[in-house]
Amino acid sequence: MMIDEQDDIEHKLRIADYYESKEKAEQYAYAVAGIKQELKTRIQNLIDDADKAVDPFDIRHIQQLLVKLEDHDGTLRNTIAHVNVVAALCGKPGLSPHQLRGLNRL
Repeated sequence: MMIDEQDDIEHKLRIADYYESKEKAEQYAYAVAGIKQELKTRIQNLIDDADKAVDPFDIRHIQQLLVKLEDHDGTLRNTIAHVNVVAALCGKPGLSPHQLRGLNRL
């Protein structure tokens, strides 16, 4: 195999990695948005029912959601970093959390 052909194959693989990673970042942004929305709803329910005793299940569930949010947010940031490394190697535009903000707003 000639060097030019090998370079072309490597470039195509990087482009495929770029689009796959970018799609994963978008999926994690949607997941983060969903978790934030569920947290918002759970907390609002606690506020609305402030005169009632707090169910320990609700507190545990909120704690679990916070852990899940932290995990997904970290994975999202790592995926964005990977997209940017690959983007630089194959001449594609980078990705920022700001660009995904519309996907993960409350």
